[in-house]
Amino acid sequence: MDNSIKALYIAAGMLLGVMILGVWVYLFRQGASLGQNYEADRNTERIQAFNSQFEKYTVITSQRNADYGYSFEEKGNIPSDVITCANLAYNINRKNDFDENNCVEICVNVSPSKIYYIHSAQAQPQNYFLINIQKANARNALSYNVANSSTCMGFYEFMKEYNNVKIVNISSTQYSSSAEIIYEYYFDVLPDGIHYNQDTGKVDELIFTAVKTNRFDDNGNGAWSENL
Repeated sequence: MDNSIKALYIAAGMLLGVMILGVWVYLFRQGASLGQNYEADRNTERIQAFNSQFEKYTVITSQRNADYGYSFEEKGNIPSDVITCANLAYNINRKNDFDENNCVEICVNVSPSKIYYIHSAQAQPQNYFLINIQKANARNALSYNVANSSTCMGFYEFMKEYNNVKIVNISSTQYSSSAEIIYEYYFDVLPDGIHYNQDTGKVDELIFTAVKTNRFDDNGNGAWSENL
């Protein structure tokens, strides 16, 4: 009788132990899963925050028809926006020691003969674009001569060349605006002008395309007046 009771106690104890172990394993797995989900959510938030720094530049210039003179439905990025983005990309690349998998390339298309780059190239000088230089060539270069205007363009020179503005009063039968600042060049990022790294999910390339304001060089045809 005593042996039977002892055996029953032992069996009950083993069963209770197995149940406790099962509960512990379940809680451990749930805790690990929650930790993984939290880290995944945090990583997604970090990627979204990183990408938002560049996605805000994805705007497209849209002018009204010729009868509206200089007026716009949507204005693209201005030259200072391009420089701000270029500085951001360069600093990210430098922080990541120009690691190609964690860098951001900036391309500014002005014309087929004027394409400016920020590459993941350690030799690229700070505050300068490389001109018409492909990534492979840029990454293999040991240094650049910033005085050579055929290979480098300083941000200051970029601003001088593309930062022309007019202050105009626009007046038509359907639209009017007083003392509106109009830039000669805006810089669009088209839907295919932003690219994401397949491994990291982060933006790794942004392509700006220069758009010249219609009739910026005209004297006007009566649809608007200028205050210069």
